[in-house]
Amino acid sequence: MFPKVNPITTKSWNNLKEIRESYGQTFPLKATLEATNWNQRLAQLELQDCTFDFSKNYLNEKIFQELLALAEECGLNAAMSALKAGEKINETENRAVLHTALRAKSGYNIELEGEDIRKAIDIQLSRIEEYCNALHAKNVKGIGGAQIDTIVNIGIGGSDLGPAFVNEALRDYNKGIQTYYVNNIDGDCLADVLHKVCPSKTLFVVVSKTFTTTETITNAQSAKQWFHEQGYLEEEVLAKHFIAVTTENGLPAVEEFGIHAAQTYFFWEWVSGRFSLWSAAGISIPLAIGFENYRALLDGAHVADTHFFEEKFDTNIPVIDALLTVWYINFWQCQTQAILPYSSRLKKLVDYLQQSFMESNGKSVDRNNEHVAYATAPIIFGGEGTNSQHSFFQLLHQGTLLIPTQFIAISERAHSSPVHHTILNQNCYAQLQALLEGQDHSHPQRFYAGDKPSTLIQLKQLTPTSIGILLGLYEHRVFAEGVIWNIFSFDQWGVELGKKLAKEKLMTN
Repeated sequence: MFPKVNPITTKSWNNLKEIRESYGQTFPLKATLEATNWNQRLAQLELQDCTFDFSKNYLNEKIFQELLALAEECGLNAAMSALKAGEKINETENRAVLHTALRAKSGYNIELEGEDIRKAIDIQLSRIEEYCNALHAKNVKGIGGAQIDTIVNIGIGGSDLGPAFVNEALRDYNKGIQTYYVNNIDGDCLADVLHKVCPSKTLFVVVSKTFTTTETITNAQSAKQWFHEQGYLEEEVLAKHFIAVTTENGLPAVEEFGIHAAQTYFFWEWVSGRFSLWSAAGISIPLAIGFENYRALLDGAHVADTHFFEEKFDTNIPVIDALLTVWYINFWQCQTQAILPYSSRLKKLVDYLQQSFMESNGKSVDRNNEHVAYATAPIIFGGEGTNSQHSFFQLLHQGTLLIPTQFIAISERAHSSPVHHTILNQNCYAQLQALLEGQDHSHPQRFYAGDKPSTLIQLKQLTPTSIGILLGLYEHRVFAEGVIWNIFSFDQWGVELGKKLAKEKLMTN
């Protein structure tokens, strides 16, 4: 197991503290960029068709080297090895964390609890591929022989946010399958979907690790009742219009619900919900876009994995991204980060990343079971450009808070008007320039301070591979941040109390 290092005890942390104290309220970003070109190596970090520009951040050579030293002192290399090897690094739940194995085509011949995980993963992938191919060949039929052309995914948290984001991002690859997501216990959420779908053509995908999640199972029971109210026989409905996704431990609850084991797809206890879209929990993705495109998504994430595990820290994209977060949160007292995708297709990305970052690293007790004396996860917010420019960008440019920003742009869009896409991207680049350069003005209300840090992520095209790379890199950033903060990133005990109290209130009413 990797070492449990309190970061504030390291030499590099204290060196960074001294460096930070040498500056005032702001960092002379523009002047630093004009005076030196050392950080141009951070302006064009490429991973296949994805380019990352970290150059417009509060960095110089000395700061960068101390941040890299911090990663070394906190044992990030050992932590990465433990993650890949399948060690039980999720200590509070006594689980390994192997989402990287889900998207690897080979390797990971690790035995956990007596099971060869490579073999187990391949079996589930083959079953998913077979079912998806049958659906897209129009061989999956509902009651009366109607062709299934609509998917309703019932899940919550990771069983919803990841698949919903990916299917929206890759809508151009959809195989003609209408896909809806029901996640909220508010009955309006399910009712709004049921008003739109035809029962004989709709497949309900019920996703729950235990198959006892209150919101998910309540919605699934209501969907089953919806069929009953229209005169359909329950046995036939469950045979043709429901599939389940769960763990082996959830199978008894699945069968009690009425779904047969043959219609059940499995993932494992070592798959955290936030990272589950790569498993059968993300089956709505290949059902919508086709298994070949889902495989490309997995391959893209594997590219990110290989980069993270093999690249040196000074050119390692998620490591650099994580170190910048630590630098801003712990030394510049930034409490927020804005993520700004300039693409309507990526409009659900921020929702997905909020769970990924804030549920993973929103912790105040470290791996030594001691309260931390430093800030951890930032508040993630954002929205799609250019709408957000007419919303909260005022705060970014002239507010009193220092908010590091990440912009995401798509270079080429075959499915969008060239005129629209040019205007969209020019707005993105203009915002980057405005945050950096600011504007002098004789009237104080029209003065822009500038010197605001930003990162640009550029995807050449919006493809399954590029989305896989992007999400994989963000996942590894989460992990690297957690290691440096010495916290457990893969549990979520903070959500349990509210669920427990809700169940108690239901039982007393």
